[in-house]
Parts: sequence; C-alpha cells; structure tokens
Amino acid sequence: MAQPMCHDQNYSKCAPLWNRLAFGGVTAIGLHYGLFIHQEWHLHSPMIFTVHLLAFILYAAFQIIIQECEITSSFLEAVLVFGVYLTTLLTSIAVYRLYFHRLSRAGFPGPRLARTTKIWHAWACRDSRNFLVLDELARQYGDFVRTGKML
Repeated sequence: MAQPMCHDQNYSKCAPLWNRLAFGGVTAIGLHYGLFIHQEWHLHSPMIFTVHLLAFILYAAFQIIIQECEITSSFLEAVLVFGVYLTTLLTSIAVYRLYFHRLSRAGFPGPRLARTTKIWHAWACRDSRNFLVLDELARQYGDFVRTGKML
C-alpha cells in the first residue's frame, strides 16, 4: 500500500496516495457527465483553464497548510492528482464523442478525429482554404459530413 507523502508520521492526516488519485479520476468522470457533456464549453476555455489552475494551487496549498505536508511532496502530489484528473477527463470525453454521442450513433460519416475535437479542422484550414477541405470531405464521405464534435 502506498505510504502518505506527509513529512510527519501522523498517518491520520494523510489518506493513501491511491485514494487521492482515484478521487481525481472519479471527479473527472463526474464533471464530464454532470457538466461538460451539456454544453459547448470551448467558448469558455479561458475561464475553465483559470478554474483548473486555481484548483491545482488550492489543492497544493491545502496539502501544505492543512495537512502539514512538505512543499515538494505537495507539489508532486498535486501534479500526479491533476495528471490523473486531466487524463481521465480527456479520455472520458473522447470515448463519449467517438462511441456514445448521438451523432456517432446516428452514423454521420466524417473523419474520426472530427468526432473528438475541432483542432483538426483548424489545422487543415490553416492556409485559408476551408472550401477545398470541405469539398474533399464531401467527395470522400458524401453530402452529409460530420466536421466537428457538435453538441
């Protein structure tokens, strides 16, 4: 079993690391299915980034101040927990969009990457020739093409 990362040996203050990593994963799935699945959140990216950065700082500060953990171990633990959180969140979003989204179930054709993100389209149109990209997609997939991760 993983030992607590606190510098003092008072294990009652610190839960095992795997508990906190599991909490990060469960929180990510809960946020995805409880919040992020219901809107187009890309419009709020700066706010989401700020909230996540603030949560990271507060988590590390909580470990240092409340649980009296060392600064280095608190920072490393926060990186681990948020790494698990972000990996789980992005994986959950990708799996949902690829296999369970209503447009995927309806069978709309299109590039596989288009189901998960709009970044591919921005990259494909980086030379300002969106009409050529869309024309090629129409030739490849037909009249109706899924070009993004619609809500």
